[in-house]
Amino acid sequence: MEEIKESEFDEITKAGSVVVDFFGAGCINCRMTEPSLLALETENPGIKFVKIDTGSAKKLTEKFNISSLPTILFMKDGLVKQTLVGLKPRGILARTIDEHL
Repeated sequence: MEEIKESEFDEITKAGSVVVDFFGAGCINCRMTEPSLLALETENPGIKFVKIDTGSAKKLTEKFNISSLPTILFMKDGLVKQTLVGLKPRGILARTIDEHL
């Protein structure tokens, strides 16, 4: 899963299906979520999976009202289809991908 910069966000999310993981360096739940996202990335080659450190993405953190981590956006063609906040089981992540992307 590629870590992107705030300046790359619009270009990467403007077309196709994208899962965006907003994380923080000291966030334990973020580290616990990453293996599930990595597995889902392998299982869904047609979907881009990226992550953004909220510590260096203040504008996006404000834009999407991110106040808890991890926050995962499920996006299609530049639009947020679903947002999940907090530690979620892999099954919920997979179901959200199936339903929205």
